[in-house]
Amino acid sequence: MDAFKGLYKKELLISRHLFFTGLGLLILAFIGGIGLGRLFEEPTVFSVVTFLTLSVHVLYIPGFLLSTLTIEGKSQLWLHNPNSGVTLFMAKLAAAITYFIISIVINIVISGIAISRVDFNDEYFFFKGSIFGQLSFMGWGVLLTSIYLGIWMIFYWTLFQTMKNIPIINKFRWWVIIIIWFGISSISQYIRNLPFYKNISELKVVDITTIWGTGPGGLFNQSIEISIITVLLYVLVAVGVFFSAVRLLERKVEV
Repeated sequence: MDAFKGLYKKELLISRHLFFTGLGLLILAFIGGIGLGRLFEEPTVFSVVTFLTLSVHVLYIPGFLLSTLTIEGKSQLWLHNPNSGVTLFMAKLAAAITYFIISIVINIVISGIAISRVDFNDEYFFFKGSIFGQLSFMGWGVLLTSIYLGIWMIFYWTLFQTMKNIPIINKFRWWVIIIIWFGISSISQYIRNLPFYKNISELKVVDITTIWGTGPGGLFNQSIEISIITVLLYVLVAVGVFFSAVRLLERKVEV
């Protein structure tokens, strides 16, 4: 645990420039949204921009991890690190999640304020009820999706570095990664289309009904169905992919 705490603090320190860069881009997006709103004299533009930046946070953790892992690849410090691969990767993932939460909380607050201050008319879709509650619910979904994508990023990065030791494909590693990604995506899509998978995904379904707003047709009732079995399958996939990356790293990958 002490080793993890030390690595976690180190990751927060060495990656803080990435956090401030992301925060700067977020602020620039907000400024751009305000500018466009004033240019077109349309107050809804800023609220739409803040909502879009909230959605884009899904790429935050994989992008963050790719940047920090690239630094490791250049420094080669992991070759001499006595800690386990689980500890090394978990420290990076924890740092990425920490900065993600700070960034998305700022985004949710700004977005909530922007949406609540706009007087939408019937031509526009708008939130009704607890704006911050619904944005927070969305934020949780974005966080879980971003973590899932981040784990895959760790796997592909480790696999990419592993191929350095194979001379015959060293120069074509990017193409190999693309082919592997395409193959995994195709297999996943095939499995999702199987009747067996569709049947089990319909088991233990939780129906979450939320009133998101109104429009020209009146009250808009958004119903979200979450399959517990599907969630568990994604968790199992994420765990399997994570430990596969750990296994590759602990074979003393020459990063």
